[in-house]
Amino acid sequence: LAVSGAALLTLMDRLQEAQVLYRDTGGTHAVALASPDGRVFIPAEDVGRHNAMDKVIGRAVFTRQDLTRMVALLSGRISFEMVLKCVRAGIPMLAAVSAPTTMALELAQELNLTTVGFVREQRLNIYTHPKRVIEA
Repeated sequence: LAVSGAALLTLMDRLQEAQVLYRDTGGTHAVALASPDGRVFIPAEDVGRHNAMDKVIGRAVFTRQDLTRMVALLSGRISFEMVLKCVRAGIPMLAAVSAPTTMALELAQELNLTTVGFVREQRLNIYTHPKRVIEA
């Protein structure tokens, strides 16, 4: 999997557009699974970010998507639990609008997961396994 920084910013914008419940309530988290080109885009919202991640993984499995060719997008921070969910599902990259925790980064480094945080305002920070983020 290889994703450009520009594509990550575009995909994160799409995640924000998909947050219908959040706009109405201000009380939900959003997660999406997407192909680097954006042709596949599976969003979900839930009160709990872990539930939103479970929803998108379930939808992707149900529609027979190749999770090894997807990026997970989060509306919040990168926690070690979200890292584990991605690794267990075979998702190679996790990008978020907010910060990662130290424990999440240590685990992501050990388990070969690319993590990208602060994906917003035309910038991003690559924390682990940067080889999957390319210039385009």
